[in-house]
Amino acid sequence: MVLRSFLLTLLGAAVSSFALSTLSACSSNDDSSDPSPDAGNGSNTFPRTVPISLETQLDPAKKYRFGVIWAQLAGGDPDPLPEVAIDVPFDLASTSITFDAPPLPSEANFFCERSCDDEAKCPCLPASKYRIAYGAMVLVLDADQNGKIELDYAGTGGAGKDQIALFGYAAFVHSPNGNDVLPPVKDGVPLIDGAVQQGTALYRAFKKTDEFDRLTRFINGDTLEFRAKAPSVT
Repeated sequence: MVLRSFLLTLLGAAVSSFALSTLSACSSNDDSSDPSPDAGNGSNTFPRTVPISLETQLDPAKKYRFGVIWAQLAGGDPDPLPEVAIDVPFDLASTSITFDAPPLPSEANFFCERSCDDEAKCPCLPASKYRIAYGAMVLVLDADQNGKIELDYAGTGGAGKDQIALFGYAAFVHSPNGNDVLPPVKDGVPLIDGAVQQGTALYRAFKKTDEFDRLTRFINGDTLEFRAKAPSVT
């Protein structure tokens, strides 16, 4: 399968509880780094609090929401609809986020080996060498101020449409079994650095090469960065 970029045309479906808290901010990580996986310092224990940083200051006169969106990584149409697992107000004064692990997406949004490209018709093969879910993080402008994330599937845009203001350089990754052998993205290099652990864990994006961003375990002390441009996972 071919991995593709997380697109701007996302819309949510499911909602979960989420909490924001204000703590002291930490310095952000350099995305040019090449970290080694360190499962000993990582954690998949929730609730979990992590410091955040915003590349661009958001308009204090507008309302924003934080979202975690499960999206299908596999290429090939038709694609299942992305699913919003977390959808809560975002306080511009917050310097950290505390969250629980999000509820899992439907089977259609798991990245796995299938017998066809239509995830609605072809479930994950029992013998698939990998089966993971990828949950992107976003800060969304709640343009109509209706208190929920409603992104534009068709990409028509226009006034009154919710818009992704900033993209988190981190993601939730869930693996039912762990130790998944993911297919390479380019030149034999996989998307995720190191073995995929079992369960739900927080990963951060980092720039391995100029070609694409990879994911590595989010360890204690890392900062969740939000930027104007989405990480590229192609």
